[in-house]
Amino acid sequence: MPRETRHDGRLAPGIARHGRLRKPSAVPTAVKALAAATAVVIASTGSVAAFAAWDLARTVQANSVDINDGQAPPPSIGGIDGGANILLAGSDSREGQGDRYGDPAEMVGNDHNDVTMLLHISEDHSRATVVSFPRDLLVDRPACRSADGTRDLPAASRSPFNDSMQVGGLACVVRTVESLTGLAVPYGGVVQFLGVKGITQAIGGVPVCLANPIDDDDADIHLGAGERTLQGDDVVGFLRTRHGVSDGSDIGRISNQQVFLGALARAVTSTGTLTNPAKVYGIARAVVEDMKLSTSLDDPATIASLALTLKDIPLDRITFVQYPGFREGQKVVPDAASADRMMALISADADFALAPDRAANGVVLPPGSEA
Repeated sequence: MPRETRHDGRLAPGIARHGRLRKPSAVPTAVKALAAATAVVIASTGSVAAFAAWDLARTVQANSVDINDGQAPPPSIGGIDGGANILLAGSDSREGQGDRYGDPAEMVGNDHNDVTMLLHISEDHSRATVVSFPRDLLVDRPACRSADGTRDLPAASRSPFNDSMQVGGLACVVRTVESLTGLAVPYGGVVQFLGVKGITQAIGGVPVCLANPIDDDDADIHLGAGERTLQGDDVVGFLRTRHGVSDGSDIGRISNQQVFLGALARAVTSTGTLTNPAKVYGIARAVVEDMKLSTSLDDPATIASLALTLKDIPLDRITFVQYPGFREGQKVVPDAASADRMMALISADADFALAPDRAANGVVLPPGSEA
């Protein structure tokens, strides 16, 4: 498959320390959880999902004109044709989040994609792969339009990956990921702190098991070791914490985030959630209200179609991997050779196996999970 020339890494089968989703090796931080979880949930309950999509359209498409006095029936929704690539980014923006996560005024115009994940659905819908990108990855960022749409900004070498959002918004993050992976990414979304918090509250919390206590004033989270059900602000703290786990790096934090997403995906796809209309609708509304979606996703029926496609993929056929790289001080330099091998497998929809993940960095798998 043709790929753009770039020397800042290309995806790989190497570093993949995260095994199959069977072991709660999931994916993101404010965002990851949303990607898989959101899509799986919005349409997994048939008529309830269809109604939710129809009703929530009034929020997503608030500026459209209704010429039928709101009498149009809910749409007929089916899965997508072929494969798809969906990018989800977790923004550190405090806009609209209150002062719980810092002073919103200090963050205006300074958004970063602190969590970025690419979800690849195979052509035959039999498997999916989620690639997690370290925020501290140094990349050759392509030229982008400024976030406010007023300027064309030149490409930059060895640019921090998480600066892409600040430079050119979601569109620039997508272009950067397309350059890194060689994959076209037609769908994307940005989620903030309240989005993840809202989804976990809708399903009644997410269970995790901590190998060691987490005590991090910066992320405002203090939890003892053992099994815990994360809800509310503890969810945000758990996904943000660096100093509470491992060596305090973003690489260590990614492991925590992946464990969380695995647990979230299981909770979302459980019978207790999918057969509960209130929970399904609550998740759908949390997604719509606290995410900024690409125009390709501004129709809830499209989201529902993606969800219907995802819901039939078994959890043990979802592979979570991390974009490969080498440490360089506090930054990460792409491992281009490994990235190329990995992307070749992902592009070919290959069913590759990864080294077992022991959920290092202070987190172990929740009881009942397969090792």
